[in-house]
Amino acid sequence: MSGKLFICFLVLLAAPMLSAQDSLAWHFCGEIPIGSDDKWSVDVLENVYVVSDKKVTKYDSTMKVRFTQSIKSLGRISACEPMNTMKVIAFSEEQQSICLLDNTLTLSEACIDLSLYEVFNATQIAISAQPDKLWVFDQLNSRLQLLSLGAVKQSQEVGNMQGITGIGEIVKMEENQNELYISDRLGQIFVFDVYGTLKWSVSNSEMTDFTVHDGYLIRIAGNKIVIHKGEEEKLNPRNLPTVGIKELHISSGFYYFRTADKILKYSVSWR
Repeated sequence: MSGKLFICFLVLLAAPMLSAQDSLAWHFCGEIPIGSDDKWSVDVLENVYVVSDKKVTKYDSTMKVRFTQSIKSLGRISACEPMNTMKVIAFSEEQQSICLLDNTLTLSEACIDLSLYEVFNATQIAISAQPDKLWVFDQLNSRLQLLSLGAVKQSQEVGNMQGITGIGEIVKMEENQNELYISDRLGQIFVFDVYGTLKWSVSNSEMTDFTVHDGYLIRIAGNKIVIHKGEEEKLNPRNLPTVGIKELHISSGFYYFRTADKILKYSVSWR
């Protein structure tokens, strides 16, 4: 979503209700089937990636299948995240490895064994805006690391995450505008800068999922979408387009929502 369009959407969310008829208008754009255990992500070109066990499928902006790859050597894929329009990261918690796929989902080079970075129980990853860098959380050591996958091997880390923050089991990590957002099963969200310093947090929030766009924290809470700008500011919640939404992504002016068995694509306007 462009910056101006997204700010307009935030103004719509925050605007006071002028009458009982004023509301957000969600416009349905398409859907994709997804299994209950499948993983998914969306890139900046509105391509959707769905991972089912050892198979990755790429859908284009019209929600049509473009490529499908089954790479058994990867093991069970835990996450498939676009690093850029030409490179996709496939993470296997089972094999503790990171593999690089090209834009046709073809394995482009040898997979990386995370033990080479002294990571032995990685459970979550997040793409960094820094070129060829990746955040990895090592559950065994409660350690957060920013790994460099490029020619220059640089890394930084935050140790004893549980002791420092009181964070529970981490369920999601996402970087935006040089800040890393981490949530746990307790509904807590912690925000770190690129050096691993804790900046602020949201404690015990009612939340099903979150994403971050243009520095705004966007949460699903019940059947509402809630926008935060920083720790204190919260814009008025607005209704979601349907019930049962579990996860969300935002890309190029569109909202992608996951329900029990579908990924739904919507645009939005005010009426």
